[in-house]
Amino acid sequence: MVENIKTVKGIGHLTAIAVVAEMPSVDNFDNARQFAAFAGLNPEHYQSGSSVSKKSRICKIGSE
Repeated sequence: MVENIKTVKGIGHLTAIAVVAEMPSVDNFDNARQFAAFAGLNPEHYQSGSSVSKKSRICKIGSE
């Protein structure tokens, strides 16, 4: 499982181990998008009406 998660761009060995340790059974997710949202790995986009779009970053609302 760790090796599969490490194939995601930007995910290293320690992050993959932490994700596997924190996640429930994969049977609880219908698709990869649900898993990414649970793990807090979905990109967060910042944009407002008066500023230039900033670079996307990993969302920090996953498991604490």
